[in-house]
Amino acid sequence: MNRKHTLFIYRSFLWFYTWMLFSCAEKPSRFLSEDQFKTDLDGLKEANLLKLEQLRKYGVTDESDLRMDFYFVTNDSIKAQKLANELEVQNHHSNRVHSSANDKRLWVTSANSSRVKMDIESLTKWTDTLSRLGYRYDCQFQGWNPVTE
Repeated sequence: MNRKHTLFIYRSFLWFYTWMLFSCAEKPSRFLSEDQFKTDLDGLKEANLLKLEQLRKYGVTDESDLRMDFYFVTNDSIKAQKLANELEVQNHHSNRVHSSANDKRLWVTSANSSRVKMDIESLTKWTDTLSRLGYRYDCQFQGWNPVTE
C-alpha cells in the first residue's frame, strides 16, 4: 500500500470512529419532566405551610429569619455539579456533590442559604426560585430544613 492509500484509510477510520462515538454514545436523558416540575411548583406552598406549622411550635414567627439547608437530586453528576457551581455564584454555600445513599443512580446537590424570612410569601418565593433554578439544570428541588443554631 502506498502512503496516500494508508492515509485515506486512516482518515476514514478516524471519521467513522468519531461519528460512532458521538452519535451512538448514551446521552443522559431528561430527569425532570416539565409536568413533574409544574406539579412540584404547585405543591411547594402546601409543603411550606406544613413545615411552618411545625416550626411555629418552636417559637418561629413570621418575623423570624433562618438559615436553610436545601437539596436537589438528578440523574447525572455533571448536571448536579453545574447546579452546585451556579448556587455558589448566587452566594449560597454548595456542599460536595455525591451519589444518593438510597439510589446510587442519582446524584445529590445540597447547599446552605443565607437567612430566609419565615412568612409564607417570602418562603414560597424562595422555594419557587430554587425550584426553577434546579429545573434549568435538570435537577429536582427536594426541599429544605432550617439550620439549627
